[in-house]
Parts: sequence; structure tokens; C-alpha cells
Amino acid sequence: MEENNANNLQLNNEESIAEDSNLELADNGDVENGQPTLPPKNKSWIFYLVAGFLALVLIAIILVNNLVFIKIQVDGDSMTSTLQSGDIVTANKVIDAKYGDIIVIDGELIEDGVSKLIIKRAIAFGGDTVRIEGGLVYLKKAGETEFSILDESSYVKEVGKTFYPDKNDSSDTSRWEITVPENEIFYLGDNRTGSSDSRYAEFMTCKTSQVIAVVQDNLLWTRGINKFFSKLTNRD
Repeated sequence: MEENNANNLQLNNEESIAEDSNLELADNGDVENGQPTLPPKNKSWIFYLVAGFLALVLIAIILVNNLVFIKIQVDGDSMTSTLQSGDIVTANKVIDAKYGDIIVIDGELIEDGVSKLIIKRAIAFGGDTVRIEGGLVYLKKAGETEFSILDESSYVKEVGKTFYPDKNDSSDTSRWEITVPENEIFYLGDNRTGSSDSRYAEFMTCKTSQVIAVVQDNLLWTRGINKFFSKLTNRD
């Protein structure tokens, strides 16, 4: 009788210990359906991995932006209606200019001690011959024998009003020609009656090495964004 009571007491103690163990495991969140489970893994490393990747992408974007692109503010009306005075354009520093591109030129002109940049349109390159006649622009590319009239209707403010200096008169039919020296560019403003450009002796052609950037057509849409952020950063 006493032996049976002792055995029952031992079993009860073992069951109590098992229940206490299960209770402790349950309190620790390690029991599921009566079965012990492993503690959840720490997933914070995923957050740090994503954050580090995004930081690297941001750094890469900043580096590419500084190395490839430059922002230029337009000053003057020589490129209207394509560009307005006050526009801030994004220009590509690593591509070469092509016919009809808007180019940013280091004009080496000094104004109040500051080097002045010029924004114009590339019309002709080394070896080409440009003819201005009757207010229109003709181009004979290097190696060609015939002139072709330039179709400038998509960007010139007033077609038919391109004259050389002191001949800004629609009745003038005089001919003016220039052959562009090698490694140089003949450039004009889109506002032909209000632009100082390669038609003037003090400007003439520029060297290709003076072109510091090209304003691509697909970058013109950034003007509004550039101006918006400029206003934000310049607020008092």
C-alpha cells in the first residue's frame, strides 16, 4: 500500500515537472500545439541590407549626375522660343555635339571678371560652308558640292530673318558665306534678330574643345523641375 502511494507520488511529481516545463516553454513562445518550436530568427539584417543597397544606389546617382551632367541657367533671349531667359537646363558633358544640337560654349568672354557661358545651336562643323542669303541659312557639308537650305522651322523663332551683321533688313538679298575651320563650330541663336553669334566678328566660330556640354532634346523637360528645386534651395 505504501509502495503504491510512493509510486503514485513519483508519477505525480514527474507530471508536474513536465507541466511546469511546458508552461515555461509556452511562456517563452516556444510551444506550438504542445510541441516545442525554435525561436524566430532575427530578420533585422534584411533591413540593413536593403538600406545599404539603396545608399549605394543614391551615391552612384549623385556621382553620375556630377560627372555626366551640368545645370546651366539661361541668361538672355537669344534662344527664344526654344529656351527662355531664366530657364535652368540640364546638359550632358560627355557626348559630342551634332548638327542642330543646343551647345554650351565656354566663350572665354570676361564680364565683371567672370567667365561667361554661351548657349547656342550648332549649325556647321569643320570643313562645312555656311551661306546666309535672303534671310535663310544654307549649308554645304564638307565633301559635298551643293548647298542645301536648312529646315529650321522647328526651332527658329522667325524663319526667313537670318541676316549677317548690319543687314537685318528683309529686303536684303546679299550673300554672306563662311567656311568653318577644322575643329571648330559655327553656331547661331534661335532668335536670329536678337542673338550675338558666329555672324559677328567678336564671336565667330568656336573651337570644339570650347563646347563643355550638349543640351539634348530629351533633357529639355527638366527645365521646370530644375527651376522648382532652384527656388526651394534659394528661399530665404
